[in-house]
Amino acid sequence: MVKKYTTRTPTSTMVMETLSTTTKLEGSADINDIVRQGGLGIITSSATYDAASLVDGATTTTTLTVTGAVLGDFCMHSLGVSSAGMTVSSYVSAADTMTVVLQNESGGTVDLASTTLSGAVFPKKFLFGT
Repeated sequence: MVKKYTTRTPTSTMVMETLSTTTKLEGSADINDIVRQGGLGIITSSATYDAASLVDGATTTTTLTVTGAVLGDFCMHSLGVSSAGMTVSSYVSAADTMTVVLQNESGGTVDLASTTLSGAVFPKKFLFGT
């Protein structure tokens, strides 16, 4: 069975589906209302992160514990500061572990301020049913 969530704003409608029953959110519902209802199965984590100073071309990695994450799940990340010309990527590297990679491609040395690193994992089973 497919579970549908519909949100409405004054100018748009968003529909999201998961495997379950049909539910409709009315009024000013947003993605947070859907997540709070467990509709998407999103798993989140955050931690304070102070990346090392990186010269141009250098790379560093860190991990976040995201309980419930498994290999093959999709993930997203967010830094609380500008990435200042760095490429930032993330992936689930092991059970319950999200790895975040920063690569300096700015042309100079970058030393990011200490910040909050947040991660969200979207379980493949909720997106594709497998």
